[in-house]
Amino acid sequence: MPKQIPATSAGWTAWANALEEKSPARFRAFILAVAVVLMVAHYTIDEIAYHPETSLWQAWTFWSGAWIYAAWPFVNWLAWRLVSAGRLKTAKPILIMTAVLSAGSILALCLPNILGSIEIMHLHRFDPPIEKWHWFAFRFYWRFWTAVVLVIGNLVLLWRWRRAAAESTELRAEARVVPDREGAIGSTRGACAPRASVSRSSMILKILAVTSATVACGVTALHLFLPRVPANEDVVDIARNYLIEARLRNDFDYLIQHSFSPGRPLAPWLMHLELADLQRHQFYPNLDDATFREYVLSPETAVLPLPEVNWRRTLWENFCPRIRHETDPIEAAQIVVRFLRERVGIDPSYDYRVGVETIWTEQMTDDAGFERIYVATLRSVGIAARLNDAGQAELLEGNQWQVAPRVLVSSLEDKKFPGPKHGLVNFRNWAGDDWPQ
Repeated sequence: MPKQIPATSAGWTAWANALEEKSPARFRAFILAVAVVLMVAHYTIDEIAYHPETSLWQAWTFWSGAWIYAAWPFVNWLAWRLVSAGRLKTAKPILIMTAVLSAGSILALCLPNILGSIEIMHLHRFDPPIEKWHWFAFRFYWRFWTAVVLVIGNLVLLWRWRRAAAESTELRAEARVVPDREGAIGSTRGACAPRASVSRSSMILKILAVTSATVACGVTALHLFLPRVPANEDVVDIARNYLIEARLRNDFDYLIQHSFSPGRPLAPWLMHLELADLQRHQFYPNLDDATFREYVLSPETAVLPLPEVNWRRTLWENFCPRIRHETDPIEAAQIVVRFLRERVGIDPSYDYRVGVETIWTEQMTDDAGFERIYVATLRSVGIAARLNDAGQAELLEGNQWQVAPRVLVSSLEDKKFPGPKHGLVNFRNWAGDDWPQ
């Protein structure tokens, strides 16, 4: 900041020119940062005017559009930097465009609302009323304001660039024929061209590198953060268009329609989509899409008070390596149920109807809960599975459904075995720790 605040516009202009000459890079960064603030302010004012009932700071839709407006000054500057090879100064014109947009938003949207509030509260009576003001009707065309200002501003920059290019061509034409030291007719173009060419190529490469890095960071941020934010219809649409392969979009639509509820992150559903597709053809080379979606892809194994859907990756990591060489669903299910029974205990007195995640974490459930996690585990490795009318897990073998393989002992019910000294002994530990001493 200047030591003494300028009192006139000429003083501010002189201070800005001195700052630009002293540190062009910092001055340009400051100008673009101010342009970003003004652009976001313009976007915020528009959103508040069109959606006054919405809390914008808590709406993901608002933030999904805000970053586009925030990135526009840098993108526009980089584009002109590349086109003009750094010869055209565009930071100030971009700042002027954003200032015009913000001022127009305040004038067309905020001012009428403020005056209307004054009239409603009977603080002042306008004659004619606000609604009958002639310029008030032009607010309906406000959707074109941003596009008009940006197009006009870039047309002005295009005109300036063409004029600068024409002047540069004239100067080069004049420089082609100059007297050398001996009075002969010579040309300075040959000596200057290589250096100018190298400088231009270096600048183009730098701009391309910065642009590529910016795009890469944006795509990476989209893949990292979008699945982890509370999702609404707009977030789902963005994820469907930019995160999901075209061949998987019908499967994604099935998940959203049958098991997704707004306000939850998309990450678990994207994980179901990815891992289910990875196991799609291991056991069923020609499984139809409807069966695959309902009995392999779907995260719902039963209707529960509190649905738990974030279980596929955990089960896939624990069970898929054990059956990676299997192609028969029955043989793979036998391997799965043996390891599952070693990991999860069955207690008939366990009377909590919990989901697959809780069962796997607590390592204990009842008979019905074991059947639920059994179905989920089979689905996680790519075996079509469901609960039958009796509540038992069954799988698809060929074209027929059949009960999935069972374990030898289904629960830890009290078993009676002859003890060494004291007759019959009740124990619940297969290791024999409850035998009397």
